[in-house]
Amino acid sequence: LSLLGSFSGCFEKKFNISYGTLMGLFKSEVGMAPMEYLLHFRVSHACVLLRAPDRASIGEIANAVGYADQLYFARIFKKIMGMTPTEYSKAESVDDPYEWLKAKDLDFR
Repeated sequence: LSLLGSFSGCFEKKFNISYGTLMGLFKSEVGMAPMEYLLHFRVSHACVLLRAPDRASIGEIANAVGYADQLYFARIFKKIMGMTPTEYSKAESVDDPYEWLKAKDLDFR
């Protein structure tokens, strides 16, 4: 978060917009706060990796999407997806993990 704060300081000086206004604009455009967006995006990418034919371990996938702690990753994953990473990888059929982006017209992949 300190990196975001230092980025916003530079942004504020260059574009004359406050941190709060910037966060409000992001939320009004995207429908969620920047950190929530980042969590959802990481989990969506993890979903793709979990369904890959040559899939890595859960720990490697957690690390690949930015989580050093596999247990924390699994907790966030379950909160967002409603199932554990292992359950997701074994599920017969799953929805597009990026549907939340498409629904908001934000699919930047």
